[in-house]
Amino acid sequence: MREVAQALDLHWREDYPAAPTIRKDLETLREYGILDRRMYRWGYYLGKGAMNLDELSRVLDALDSQAKYQGDPSIRQLVERLSKRFKGLNLIDEGRLFYPIRQQINSSIVYTDPVEMMEHGKHRDTLFDRLEQLEAAILAGKTIELNKVSNPFNSDNIGRVIVIPLQLIYSDIAWYMICEDAENRHLFISRLDRYSDDYREITDRGRSLTIQT
Repeated sequence: MREVAQALDLHWREDYPAAPTIRKDLETLREYGILDRRMYRWGYYLGKGAMNLDELSRVLDALDSQAKYQGDPSIRQLVERLSKRFKGLNLIDEGRLFYPIRQQINSSIVYTDPVEMMEHGKHRDTLFDRLEQLEAAILAGKTIELNKVSNPFNSDNIGRVIVIPLQLIYSDIAWYMICEDAENRHLFISRLDRYSDDYREITDRGRSLTIQT
């Protein structure tokens, strides 16, 4: 808790929070039904405070499907963390919490997870290695420079491009990026795996999400 507070620039005194204070807070969460009255061996979470078990199961289904079939590495890591945190709740619910009732099985035709690439000897240094920076650039409305290394329809249309990324979308077989050309302001869409991991931010400050959308 102190590490989180420090990251949020909250200045707590050295003896806060004391263990009795934390126990009292957890008991209050149990009284309001946000935490169940049971042992939490894999950490505390507040998922049921926002949704019931059926709603939570559907959310986990969607995340699991995106992790498996769209090869989203950040979602895969998230599902792994949630699986551990909800392990006790899943046991109480007799395994139904993580039962794949609905799955989206359209699969990517290229590797998208850097960890999976390394395991299968398929690492290619693509833009998938820069997903965190790319997503942050989208939310901040930043202008970035990328290196397009493949274009099966026009071999002349490769090389350095300066764009404002707007959104990542998955369609049928691959992940795509919607961009705005920084020079002519035209919109275009391109597959992520056709860019190398050569990534550079042009602007420190971007534009608002209102303009991005």
